[in-house]
Amino acid sequence: MTNKIEDKREEKIIRFAEAGKWDEKSFHKLDLLLNQELENEERRVKRAGVMSYNRIMNPNSENPTEWGDTFASPDLNPEESLVFKEEQEEKQSESSEKAAMVLKKIDTLAPLDKDILFGIWVDRKKQKDLAAELGVSTRTIRRHYDGLEDFIKSLR
Repeated sequence: MTNKIEDKREEKIIRFAEAGKWDEKSFHKLDLLLNQELENEERRVKRAGVMSYNRIMNPNSENPTEWGDTFASPDLNPEESLVFKEEQEEKQSESSEKAAMVLKKIDTLAPLDKDILFGIWVDRKKQKDLAAELGVSTRTIRRHYDGLEDFIKSLR
């Protein structure tokens, strides 16, 4: 379904183009027709209470400025971008080094302690289920886990 108003506007624009009259008065009417859709949208937005950043702050000045031109850009300049990239790489290397250190410490644990650590902390298993899986008592799991708490604190 087409809009009748838009169809009429298009017909008028075509008539202007076919007539070929480009005097100042005709040009002004054509300009109004071409900008009608934009102006209608601006009125709807204004009525809805939405503020545009394209509004001109100083219209009588030689160099009018739009509001949007006064806001700082969130984009980084090349220098800031380079510093940010270097900081990210530094954080990445620090976390990689810390992960390697943690893995070395975990490798020093006894096999049963490793299974308990990963079962409870990584797989989020209950002590009862982990005991059944490993074939030991829940008391053994609890005793080993209590010993692992100091180890876990040392990892931080």
